[in-house]
Formats: sequence, C-alpha cells, structure tokens
Amino acid sequence: MAYATVEDGYTDQSTHVVRQHLVIERALELIQHRQWHAASTTYPTGETSVAFQARDGRVLCMLWFGPGWVGAASRLDRSEPLLLDADKELRGELRRLFGLRPEH
Repeated sequence: MAYATVEDGYTDQSTHVVRQHLVIERALELIQHRQWHAASTTYPTGETSVAFQARDGRVLCMLWFGPGWVGAASRLDRSEPLLLDADKELRGELRRLFGLRPEH
C-alpha cells in the first residue's frame, strides 16, 4: 500500500492523505485477527472513511468508522463489506493514527 486517503464527516475536515508506512501498518495490525461479521441488516453508513490505495491510485480496501463499529471491504476481490464491533478505545486509536479528532 502506498498511501491512505482519509475523509472525516464528524468534523467536516477536508480530505487528507497519510503516506507514513508505519502508520498504515499499525492501523492494519489493530484490525487484524478480530471477530469480523456480515451485517445482519442494511450495512450502516460511516461518517469517516479511509481508502487504502496503491501507487497508481487504485483503491485496495476501504475502512469506515461509525458509532460502535468499524467496517471494511476489499476492493481487490470485491468482497462483501464486513463489520467489527469496535470499542471506543479501538476507534479512538484508529482516528488518532489517521490524524482525526476524537468522536463526539
């Protein structure tokens, strides 16, 4: 992954790009090996999104943050989006890594 594009609807921040490889690696480590599951109803709409992109701009995978959850989807295999029940600490750490203000 070359970079991550971050959009934050909570604070109306403009889109920004994260290029620090260690930041991206740490974020991915935080969400690996967790209990992801399919949405039991309509997939929720997140306020914040992170698009992990290749050097050529292709989106490889997406993360969305919402109240009490993190969502993810691979764009490589067009998999169905999955949800992770995420506590405030995990969501806060992800927001901090991507340079976002804390949730309200």
